[in-house]
Amino acid sequence: MDAKCLPASFASSGNALTTLAFHAKDALLVVDDYATTGRQSDGELHGLAEQLFRAAGNVQGRNRLRGNERVATPQPPRALLLGTGEEVPPGRSIRARLIIVAMAAETSTLRC
Repeated sequence: MDAKCLPASFASSGNALTTLAFHAKDALLVVDDYATTGRQSDGELHGLAEQLFRAAGNVQGRNRLRGNERVATPQPPRALLLGTGEEVPPGRSIRARLIIVAMAAETSTLRC
């Protein structure tokens, strides 16, 4: 991770992000680019943000069943999450789990 290449994105799946947040124990995990498009897929983006931030706020992982019908050990997020984006996820419950910092737009764009 550096200023130009962030380790995670809201384009990833919710399971991938929560797994990264579990393995990045005691580290900062930057999840980049929460940006809605005005399409139906925005509902998936909202759900993804809700899954990630709720799991981190509750320090709780999802229980899953393995193929042998045994419950796998949950993997709650253990990283400090920093999300970037043009908007704030909707919902009072999710916003209560966030510290929202507004910043002025920059003129330059960083690329990997």
